[in-house]
Amino acid sequence: MARFESLLSQLATAGRIAPHAVFGPLTRSQWCRLAAKHTDHHLRQFGV
Repeated sequence: MARFESLLSQLATAGRIAPHAVFGPLTRSQWCRLAAKHTDHHLRQFGV
């Protein structure tokens, strides 16, 4: 959880680009969209 919170704080800076291991550099907007899709995926797995 600490790592997740650290990554979120890094994304708080507008316009910053952070690397993703598979997708490469992502903007804040792209990270948010990826996180939403990832969360939705897991919620569907559990039937939520």
